[in-house]
Order: sequence, then structure tokens, then C-alpha cells
Amino acid sequence: MILSVNFQLKLFFFMILSGILSRFIYDFIRAMRRIFNFNLIVINIQDFFYWLINSIFVFYILFTKNYGEVRAFNVVGFFFGMLIYSIFLSQITTIFLTNIIAASINFFLIPIRSIVLLSRKLKKNIKKHIKPSKIYLNKVKRYARLRKNKLVNNIKIIFRKI
Repeated sequence: MILSVNFQLKLFFFMILSGILSRFIYDFIRAMRRIFNFNLIVINIQDFFYWLINSIFVFYILFTKNYGEVRAFNVVGFFFGMLIYSIFLSQITTIFLTNIIAASINFFLIPIRSIVLLSRKLKKNIKKHIKPSKIYLNKVKRYARLRKNKLVNNIKIIFRKI
């Protein structure tokens, strides 16, 4: 299908924006990698799914906007957008995203950590109070056993006399 030059220019800029968005998403993945230490297999799986989803996204855009025609200026625009983002914004964005993600994780982990610490202290206090109780119960049990044995012996003596 023949498209106007104006439409092709808009599509070129749209592909540049798509490249910028794609690289931003990859910087988010890089920020997560800075926070969490993933092994090489997990990193490769992440990259595989990133590129798989990214290619589906790009071809969906091309299918809906350009009627499925893959033209060189579309691909050039996409990689040009990624290049522009990589040169000018990637390092700043990665640092910013790393700080935001780390702060978010800490914000949600603070209540969890306090609950864990509180439960540990509670457990320690319960153990401190249960230990004397166990000792007392053991003494009561031993006393009851002695009383039972004494009673059984008395009953045996009574039956012997009869």
C-alpha cells in the first residue's frame, strides 16, 4: 500500500519513540539486576523474554500502523531511538530506577522486618515463661507419680492383709 510521506514521517518518529520505550524497559531490567544478583541462566532467560516480547510489540505496531509492511526506515527508526536513549539517558535512568526500586523495596520491607523482629522477641519471651512452667509441670507430674505409686503400694498392702 502506498503511504504518504507525511504518514511515513510520523511512523518514523513513532518508531523512534518505540525504540526509546524499549530501551527504557531494558534499563528497568538492568536496574533490577543491580539490586538482585541473578545468575547467568536467569539473565539469559530474562533477555530472551525481553527480546521476544519486544519483537512482538514492534511487529504489532508495524502491523497496526504500517499494514504489516516492514520497511528499512522503520527498523532504522527503532534502533535510532534505542541509540539516542542509550547515549543520552540510559545511565541516568538506570541509576534513578535503581534508587527508586531499592527505596520501594525498603519501604515495603520495613513493616515486614519489624513484624519478624517483633515475632522473634515474642517467641523469646514466651520461651522464657514456658521454661519455668515446664519445670513446674515436671515437678507436679513427678509428685503425682510418687503419690500414685504410694497409693498403689497402700492398696497392695491392704489386699495382702485381706
